[in-house]
Amino acid sequence: MKPVKKHGQIFRGLDPVCKDRNLILSIDPAFMISGFTNKMLRKRLADTTFGSGRTEKQLSAKISRHLKLLRVHGIIRKLPR
Repeated sequence: MKPVKKHGQIFRGLDPVCKDRNLILSIDPAFMISGFTNKMLRKRLADTTFGSGRTEKQLSAKISRHLKLLRVHGIIRKLPR
């Protein structure tokens, strides 16, 4: 996908075949009803190549950055509590 510019900041394009594959596949369609959290994704991604060799804090930070990327591209949206 192409890069996206939002509020003067450029976000890289998504790579669903390589870099972002594990994250995109970990988002279950059941989350459309109840939503999901960083903690839920950490549990799912801890044993994959996306999370291997990272501490819990590092994985949380990586997931947060990727969630922002998915929001910018319009794949997910942030909902209020």
